[in-house]
Amino acid sequence: MIEVDVETRGLQWYYPSQEMFLAQFFDGDQMETAELLRHPQDSSHIQDWLDADDGFRAWNSKFDLHMLEAAGYRLPDPSRWHDGMVVRRILDERRSMGLQGTGDEIFGTAPWPEGAGGEFERALKDWLTEETKRRREAVKKSGEKLVKPTYADVPQQIMTPYAAHDVELQRRVMDVLDPKLEAADRLPEVYALERDVLAALFDVERRGMGCDSDLLPKLEAQIERQLCERSERVIKLARREGDENFNPNSKAQLGEVFEELGVDLSFCKTTKAGKKSLDAESLEAIDHELARAEEDRRAAETMFKMVYPLGHCTTKRGIDWEPFLAPDGRIHADQNQVGARTGRISTSPNVQN
Repeated sequence: MIEVDVETRGLQWYYPSQEMFLAQFFDGDQMETAELLRHPQDSSHIQDWLDADDGFRAWNSKFDLHMLEAAGYRLPDPSRWHDGMVVRRILDERRSMGLQGTGDEIFGTAPWPEGAGGEFERALKDWLTEETKRRREAVKKSGEKLVKPTYADVPQQIMTPYAAHDVELQRRVMDVLDPKLEAADRLPEVYALERDVLAALFDVERRGMGCDSDLLPKLEAQIERQLCERSERVIKLARREGDENFNPNSKAQLGEVFEELGVDLSFCKTTKAGKKSLDAESLEAIDHELARAEEDRRAAETMFKMVYPLGHCTTKRGIDWEPFLAPDGRIHADQNQVGARTGRISTSPNVQN
């Protein structure tokens, strides 16, 4: 089995500007350390690895395969694809799906090689944090647009051990997980099914969803107008017209309004601050006109949050995203094979909504 990983300039494989710049390969039976190859400088050697007569395993394989294909490489036959993250999920859906988190749980957090070696990831993230701060200070003086650093900017003395560690840790983790999978009743059959699903989802993501690019901005404007109207109705029913501090998005503030209106919220959850917090289930149980208005507002907000990123650059959880409507006019949503606890497939962006 050949362990595979790639390092990229971004997470959207359908944008050339976010392509891979490094590929890592590790055959733990034949090598002591991973081989790191630059793209495109070492493209022929990368292809030699991909043409090898062996199985290929990554952690979240679809992402790595998309990046390799987008960079022009010929992929191994799907019958050879394996995914460590899928194995992890099959064995225990309650645990972290991340490679580093899995390694920490199995081997402990001591430095490599005694433990899982989290120091490599911390060094990389610390450098990115400090470099982002440095660039922010620089653009304050220059007035130029902030360009956040990517993995491609990380100094070689930090990136090299980090990249090698990923595939070496993957092999070490799978040497523990694979025997557990084989020994479990019927789970090898589940994994065989999931491998077929993985290949099918890869094709779904590659093909993408058609989108009417002319209609999209009209839909966005319609939903935004609807959201504004429904927000104004909530504010009116809450008797908060003119109150600039009132935010319909705040479940705690909405809870205060319901209590002022004499609504019994004893069944609702309580926040750390001691206020009533209205999740969807609690809101549904309230028999009041304001509750129905807030449900309508949240429905419009959910739709807007799904539609807006399709045509605009956005930032979520510190990551800058290009529009999800790709240059080819299609939406290549990530089909999350192991994302939901219920076992269903979720999507990013959430086109299922």
